[in-house]
Amino acid sequence: MTKFNNEIITDDEVIREKAKKECGMYLQACLSAGELENLKEDWKEAGGVKVIPWWKFSFDNIKVSYNQKAAD
Repeated sequence: MTKFNNEIITDDEVIREKAKKECGMYLQACLSAGELENLKEDWKEAGGVKVIPWWKFSFDNIKVSYNQKAAD
């Protein structure tokens, strides 16, 4: 699950929610074609738009990580 860093954006909840929506859409655009297809299938199995918006499902199910370079 992606975790949103609320401190960086703003204290305004409306702006934060809009940023989360945009983030979910950008994240799914970073997936390979196969990963995107798998995500869509999982979303449909979870009930699709009737249960959860696409952006939120993407946001909640795509992992973001940082590969830190090891110190020499």
